[in-house]
Amino acid sequence: PTPRPITDAQWPGLPPGTVDEDLRVDPATRGVRDVVVFLLDDPVNRTGRPLRTDLPDHTPATHAVAAGPTQFTPRVLAARAGDALRVTATPGVKVVIDGDERAEVKPLAVTRSALALTAEPRSWMKGWVWAFDHPYFAVTGADGRFVIRDVPPGARRLV
Repeated sequence: PTPRPITDAQWPGLPPGTVDEDLRVDPATRGVRDVVVFLLDDPVNRTGRPLRTDLPDHTPATHAVAAGPTQFTPRVLAARAGDALRVTATPGVKVVIDGDERAEVKPLAVTRSALALTAEPRSWMKGWVWAFDHPYFAVTGADGRFVIRDVPPGARRLV
């Protein structure tokens, strides 16, 4: 769909051209941007070793998200469990990470759903963070494409 403009009447002082980006579709490929895709072991077809077996050691990383002035950048982030999330906000924006208003740096634990990033008072600003206990995940690009590298052989489910 065409991005929905947010008007100055709704949010006085808003930078011109701010849009609600709940769903972003590439007009050329019709691919959807910012979708998290990941692999799961196939419970029926066990032709390969489990995804979490013999993983190399993971050195924790810190992932940066900027809040503002009109949106989170990046809006969707996928990372390994044990990594940390650092959020920096534009003045006047208070970031809430999964209900926690105090977190500027938050360690990431494995989750079965996304951690929500919200901003007060800018309710249209939304972001999401996923954490995985394996490295086989990706976030789709602007054209809807993605790559998951170094997947061990065997049947897998793409979610």
